Amino acid sequence: MDEDQQGEAVPVGEADAYPRLTPALTRPIRWELVARQDDRMIKYATAIRTRTASTEAILRRFTRNASHSTYAAMPEVGRTQKTVILIQ
Repeated sequence: MDEDQQGEAVPVGEADAYPRLTPALTRPIRWELVARQDDRMIKYATAIRTRTASTEAILRRFTRNASHSTYAAMPEVGRTQKTVILIQ
């Protein structure tokens, strides 16, 4: 049991105890996937930012192969950002 801001005991692991975090508590973030793909995600983001590759070209590459590992890692980063925003 943890204590919430009012000092009341809150059961650990119960999504109902933290209603604002419910969207983020559907499943754990796959950190191993993010760690394996971080270099490639940075590579693609840099290519878009420096305009050496168009967003459309990169998305075409990802959608050609729906199981593209870098494409799968990007929503995990988004889930992380969403979780941080919800916590704040």
